[in-house]
Amino acid sequence: MIVKKFVVFLFLFLIAITSNVFSQGGSNYSLFGFGDERVSTGATYDARSGTSIAVKSDHGINLANPALLGYGEFTRMQVGFRFNQHLNIPKSGEAVAQFNSKLDGFSALFMLDTAKKAAFSIGIFPSTSVNYKTSSTFNDTVGSVPFKGKTFFEGSGGITNAYIAGSYSPFTNFTIGGSVAALLGNSVRSVQSVLVGENLFSSSSRIEDVYRGSSAKLGVIFTGIPNLTIGAVYTIQPQVSMTSTIRYSYFLLPDTTFRTISQETSPNSFALGFSYDLGDFSVASDFEHSDYSSVKYRKTEGVTFGSMQRFSASFSKNRSRRFSVPYSEKIGYHLGAGYISHYVNINGSQLSEQFASLGMDIPFGDAIFDVAGVFGTRGTTNDTSTRELFARFTFTLSIGETWFQPFKREQY
Repeated sequence: MIVKKFVVFLFLFLIAITSNVFSQGGSNYSLFGFGDERVSTGATYDARSGTSIAVKSDHGINLANPALLGYGEFTRMQVGFRFNQHLNIPKSGEAVAQFNSKLDGFSALFMLDTAKKAAFSIGIFPSTSVNYKTSSTFNDTVGSVPFKGKTFFEGSGGITNAYIAGSYSPFTNFTIGGSVAALLGNSVRSVQSVLVGENLFSSSSRIEDVYRGSSAKLGVIFTGIPNLTIGAVYTIQPQVSMTSTIRYSYFLLPDTTFRTISQETSPNSFALGFSYDLGDFSVASDFEHSDYSSVKYRKTEGVTFGSMQRFSASFSKNRSRRFSVPYSEKIGYHLGAGYISHYVNINGSQLSEQFASLGMDIPFGDAIFDVAGVFGTRGTTNDTSTRELFARFTFTLSIGETWFQPFKREQY
């Protein structure tokens, strides 16, 4: 049975790494910087609005704080799928809907010693996403010749993390965890201008960036106060190496293509969280801070980068593990809400995001099926900015087995 389940997840993993499955988002604001950051991975944490720094789970693989990996009970494998729906509402013009769906990572968690919270995990998951498609019109006059046109902007891609992580409890009520990851990925951006006028021709450009880099994460968990869990995480991300292939096309002229190699600063981040157990219920909250002020990548005129703050909170009805209770009590329920002050400042106005979430953990024997929905809005107070309404639906399947256990010894 274990081998069959492992083969299924291996098959899904191979699909994931060979089909560019992490280009998700659907946001026009993802054209800035490295794109939209993924707050959490897995539906059980998406259902909590990403609240995860100090949230223990018996089945969800926590990639936000590696110190929480050892709080599982079984070796588990997890694969997810995500749907994104965006409705972009400009201050003037027609609203535009965007939809996409992608695989949401693959992870395996191996429990070595539950008493010492010893565990390690490997897998891949998306950390940023770029997915936008928009256009703008213009009218102008050169000399005495009037002309008009339309420019189309389109982008897709993102950064994926291939990671290995582990946790261990050196003494009672304190657990440490760490992870290292290789940053892989690419993005493609295109700009096409269509001109209408005498002796005017269209032009286009296409830029493909290939990312390579690394990151490291250190997390801690403290449980010395009854019913209270406190967690903290610090993430180090050295510079990201980028190879850019740029191609310019113009009517009646040969295409021009050249390649550049550059380094870009990637910000470090700090996060703090807590959760409190109320018996059958629990509450939790997170705070995260990152500084993007030194980032110059994809920063256009009128746009500045600064610090990012994320706040989130959740309320959960924990699922019962007892065999004698009705099936409805074995289902876990989650509600969450959050606010993000993004690092992007457009014409003096900060980009911000507000959202709420809900979801369930549904058991099927040793397997857990998690579902989550996140609903929110993003934009600025600027009169010319676009307001985004979004809905994200995540589905995660997790299966578990006891793999590492002592051999039985016969007594003579």
